[in-house]
Amino acid sequence: DVVYAGVVTSGLKPSDALRRRLAADAPTAAPGLQAAIEALACAGRSPRAFHRRPVRYDGPVTVLWGDRDAVVPPAHAHRVITGLPQSEVHIWPGMGHHPQREQPDRLAELVDAAHRQAARVRDPAVVDITSRRPYRREPPGAALALARATR
Repeated sequence: DVVYAGVVTSGLKPSDALRRRLAADAPTAAPGLQAAIEALACAGRSPRAFHRRPVRYDGPVTVLWGDRDAVVPPAHAHRVITGLPQSEVHIWPGMGHHPQREQPDRLAELVDAAHRQAARVRDPAVVDITSRRPYRREPPGAALALARATR
């Protein structure tokens, strides 16, 4: 409870169902968790990391962080913006790493809005006729400034 509340969320304890699932998975989860942490660390240091090279994807990207995320701190946002400059970054105050538990309604609204934006960008009526490529929206200045400030 303490680790989940202190590291994953911003003080929210796990539900009974989540606690039971975590307890049941604990004996087999440790090797997978260790492998995931090692893979993430290697990927971040790699010369081929997405923030160090051009990324071919130019579609819409919506990124969400909690300003209290101890798992992946919001200071990483500037790397996402570097690799995917069309990103729309949202940093929510008072939230940790688990928005589906901490702010489920607000998360659902964000996902819905991102889906509507992605559908609009895929619409043939929103194509730049000079390049025949989907329109790329630049990241909002406030999110970029906040991402830089949290580095």
